[in-house]
Amino acid sequence: DEAILLADRVVMMTNGPQATIGKIMQVDLPRPRSRKDLLEHPDYYLYREQVLAFLEEYEGGARPERAKAETPTAAVKQEAA
Repeated sequence: DEAILLADRVVMMTNGPQATIGKIMQVDLPRPRSRKDLLEHPDYYLYREQVLAFLEEYEGGARPERAKAETPTAAVKQEAA
């Protein structure tokens, strides 16, 4: 939650001593941001879902195919296709 509130880009790392960049997520939310405004913005929940999905997927040390930048809108469009 804090990364989404404070950052314009979240770089998610894989686990372990040979950690690599797993995914880069652009955060395209209006500034200035407050915690209250963030909770009321529908895209916040899409960003949060992406971060949690990444953490769950790579918690065992799995390696991603490649790092890529995504916005929630792009991810939703990919799923719809």
